[in-house]
Amino acid sequence: MSLTHITHCISLYTFTIFSIFYLTTLLLFLLFLFFFLMIRRPPRSTLSSSSAASDVYKRQVRQSMVGRFSMLFLVAACQHTAAQYGPDPTGVPADFLCAWRKLALEYSVKLRPDSAAMVHDALELSKYCNGTVPRAEVPPSLFPPRFNSEVSAVIVDGARGSDSNPGSVARPVKSIAAGVSRARETGAKFVDIRAGTYYMASTLVLDERDSGLTVQNFKGEEVWLSGAVPLPALNWEAFDVKNASVTAPLGSVTNAAGCGAHGVPNPPRSLSCGCQRLSSASLCAALCLNTSNCTSYTYHDPSLGAPWAAQCCQRTDGVWNPHPQSGHTSARKTPASNIWRANTGTALSNDSIVTELRVDGERRNAARYPNANPETEFWPVGYLTSKEQFVPKGDWLEPTIKPSPNPAYQVNISAPNRDWDDYFSRYGGGDQGGRGLLDPPRPFMCQ
Repeated sequence: MSLTHITHCISLYTFTIFSIFYLTTLLLFLLFLFFFLMIRRPPRSTLSSSSAASDVYKRQVRQSMVGRFSMLFLVAACQHTAAQYGPDPTGVPADFLCAWRKLALEYSVKLRPDSAAMVHDALELSKYCNGTVPRAEVPPSLFPPRFNSEVSAVIVDGARGSDSNPGSVARPVKSIAAGVSRARETGAKFVDIRAGTYYMASTLVLDERDSGLTVQNFKGEEVWLSGAVPLPALNWEAFDVKNASVTAPLGSVTNAAGCGAHGVPNPPRSLSCGCQRLSSASLCAALCLNTSNCTSYTYHDPSLGAPWAAQCCQRTDGVWNPHPQSGHTSARKTPASNIWRANTGTALSNDSIVTELRVDGERRNAARYPNANPETEFWPVGYLTSKEQFVPKGDWLEPTIKPSPNPAYQVNISAPNRDWDDYFSRYGGGDQGGRGLLDPPRPFMCQ
């Protein structure tokens, strides 16, 4: 989710909660004041004809009218507010727009001291309160936790234990499953796990025999349980490793269609094709080779005359549709490749499906173009947004349901839409089938 999404979600949710609380409290107060004044109003028959008594009565009637008018005003304000869309309805005082945001920030910092800067930005406090971005506080260390245990606890140590050991501190067992089994035998109520990562090849099943059993880390040591399969030291070999290159230049050939408008070359950094003056075709080729997103070039001979003379036009859209034309030199770029492979041996079976790979704790994404980290790069350079951008045309395959027929069908959600978002506003779902039924597979999510 982008920061824009966070801003909308936090602002809308926080304003709704605090508005309801604020208006409800004010309504109850005015309602209490109204009935209090009504109860205290003396009966007309008990009022004396004195001026003082008359003034008291007038004062009470005036207060009662003010209370009733305030209630009517509040009801009208509530109805007006309910009809508005968005986190900040029109007509809200500026001090309130700032106050509720400050209160939300205060509450957020109590929950997560390290979130102060992020929440400050999401609530736009600099805009509404002229506030400076606060420094994030380091939250108290809560991990790894430390729990109480017993001397009779079964100790698990994946690094130096053995499942044939009794499970003591000096002679721990190796696996968590063995620790649970040993606790069943001895009646121990605690299984304490020493530091390390424990790969669970199968599900740890607990039943009635384990009632009251606590499985925990040993004295605040850091323990991780993983359902992954550890891979041994792999021997990597080159599979498709090559540097970028440019094909042999084609004389009297142009591929510069669309590289200009109204007879004038496009500027150098234009979206699909840009041009600049260079003294030779070899320099144009070198420029394309060293430009990461260049896919082909066309050099215009200096003899062509202005404004195309000596123009080096580089395409970045992948279009390659050359045709004969004198005074032009064109060539296509072959991108670099850096693909390696390794044999996992017996760690994975032939039918294993690898859904995620982590190296030194960092998630790696599957092979893709352009290569990017999906956790930090939302729109990487070179991202293709439509099937027309694939080259050659037609490489993009629209998902089709397979096998056919089958009970899976797609459901498109047309309303409600997130109409404040420019990117993700249409969502869909599916029924009677998973994404594996689609070719190529895709999830039923944003469309």
